[in-house]
Amino acid sequence: QMKLRAFLGNSFAGASGNDEYLKAVLCHRTGRHNEAISILQKLLKTHPNDRYYKETLAQVFYENGWLQNAINIYEQIYQKGINILIKIDYARALIEARQKIDFAIQMLESAKYQERFESEIYRLLGKAYGIKKREGVAMLMLAQEQMLEQNYQVALEMLQQALSKLNQKTEKSYIKKAKELSEILQRELKAI
Repeated sequence: QMKLRAFLGNSFAGASGNDEYLKAVLCHRTGRHNEAISILQKLLKTHPNDRYYKETLAQVFYENGWLQNAINIYEQIYQKGINILIKIDYARALIEARQKIDFAIQMLESAKYQERFESEIYRLLGKAYGIKKREGVAMLMLAQEQMLEQNYQVALEMLQQALSKLNQKTEKSYIKKAKELSEILQRELKAI
């Protein structure tokens, strides 16, 4: 919905382009994915630089399991200042495909500072750090996701696991963060 509102507020396409875009979104949401892809590809022929059309096509590909097609489109539209939702979707596709994990982490870490209350960012970071075999950091990220979801007891248990897995020499800042969050949660749980 946020992407659709952004499109409608910023679209350079004419009314017919808007109608076709909305039809593509509707087709996708009602399971007519091939029709949605066809409409979006047609729109891109007349508006080859429209990032909303491209991003929606990437999303349709991603949600249907065509990860490489989605990644190829995200690579075309990626810029450092791009919409945070597109960064998150691009990172999600990379993580799912197990490609460019360090780049996905970099995008999500920067997104975390813009949207620190978006639990999905922490879930994806947990998965990405898990792929990198950094179990302690992965647990810390997943604990933060649980905190945002208000699952405080689960988050506290995950923080304890994170502290037992974090490397004392190379992950000191993460250890500090895990201890701070543990203290906050312990106080919160006592107050309940």
